[in-house]
Amino acid sequence: MINALHIPGERKYWFVRSGNDGGKYFRNFKENNVVALGHADNAELDIENNTTISDTELEAIINGAKRSYQRNEDSRSSISSKTNQLKRFLTEIKKDDIIITVTSDRVLAGKVISDCYYSTEILSTPDSDDVNQSKDCRYAVRYDMDWGSTKKRDMLPFVLEKSFKYTGSVLSISDDEQIKALNHWLFPIHYVDNQVRCSLKINSQNELSNRQLSRLSSIFDEIELLATYIESNESNFNFDGFIEYSSEQADNYNYTLTAQHLFMSPGHQFLQLSGSDTKKALFAIIFAALFNTQVAFADTDSSAYENISSEDIQLIVSRYKEVNRFEAISDSLSINLPTEDVNPGINEYEESSEGGLEVDDLEDAEPDDSVML
Repeated sequence: MINALHIPGERKYWFVRSGNDGGKYFRNFKENNVVALGHADNAELDIENNTTISDTELEAIINGAKRSYQRNEDSRSSISSKTNQLKRFLTEIKKDDIIITVTSDRVLAGKVISDCYYSTEILSTPDSDDVNQSKDCRYAVRYDMDWGSTKKRDMLPFVLEKSFKYTGSVLSISDDEQIKALNHWLFPIHYVDNQVRCSLKINSQNELSNRQLSRLSSIFDEIELLATYIESNESNFNFDGFIEYSSEQADNYNYTLTAQHLFMSPGHQFLQLSGSDTKKALFAIIFAALFNTQVAFADTDSSAYENISSEDIQLIVSRYKEVNRFEAISDSLSINLPTEDVNPGINEYEESSEGGLEVDDLEDAEPDDSVML
């Protein structure tokens, strides 16, 4: 099951480093469901534990941190940099923002679920054989997080990698292409900017066949055409009718589907489609059905296809896959839908009836955290 959610326009995206030495507090963050910053740990503060930071306390934290930097005889540039990062962490991160943290070979993304608070409680982890993994983290300014699963860093869209070369602790990810890639990676089907956006993962380690890639791109054009055909004939559509419609319309149809290809073997393909609400919902349903899975829409979106038979959609998609040998193409490129990795935070979903494969069958196995660096 994949949730087709709307990305909030006010959402921000952040990279927060999980300690130095390649992310030594990565496990502490994950296993305690927090993200934290240590820039105020020596500020000599008198703040009640586990309470939301007030405006007065905010000023005290920043001033106390500055004094600790000065006592440590940090350079002016270092004091300025640390203070700005602390301010950013305390004041700019909000509930529902997305945060990413990494090690040298792993990546973790999650959603902020609390206001910023202060706590001196130790963030501990179970004993680890990894000598590079510190057991205790004392970073005092924190947010509670709803983390997704740990992923291999080399499976990230490469456009995101440049953010992780940042040597500071807190970075706002504001580049449009990076945000676009991040949303595609986290949310396989989602709505943003009046588009429905869909993602697939190409897992093949071999050189990719240009013929198969071209055929795959043609299939996605054809399912846009199929979505329009079903929308136009919502009470009377079938595969033979689509073949006739396609032969008449394919060459003159005004296609709106665009694609971004990140073919690094393995890699990703990102699709964006504009059009009516019904067309976008149908495209998402058909796209998911190609991979034998289902889509759950928010109540406000499910009305876009409420008069269209889900069973008939399933029949026409099954026939389309058979005639176009979709499984052979899928197998040759080893493609599947990425796992939805972060809780969308929307409860009002209605399940479409396409496909039958549960989302658990598609999830990547989470790697053993004991090998974290």
